[in-house]
Amino acid sequence: MLLYTVMPYDAIFGEVQEETDSPAQQGISAINGGFVEWTRDGGVPRVARLISTDPSAYLRADYAPGAPWFPKG
Repeated sequence: MLLYTVMPYDAIFGEVQEETDSPAQQGISAINGGFVEWTRDGGVPRVARLISTDPSAYLRADYAPGAPWFPKG
């Protein structure tokens, strides 16, 4: 997206957030028939998204976004 304006950046997009000292951990774990992308932001790892071609995998509550995830390895 291009935005041509004379207004300052902060007036358009608001205040800039500072980066945290500890970045969020993230990863991808293989499951039967696909992958689970997970992220941890200080606490328990949580499912970010499911990548699968199996429609029944999307019905499982343990693969739902926001569900707790404990990656192996």
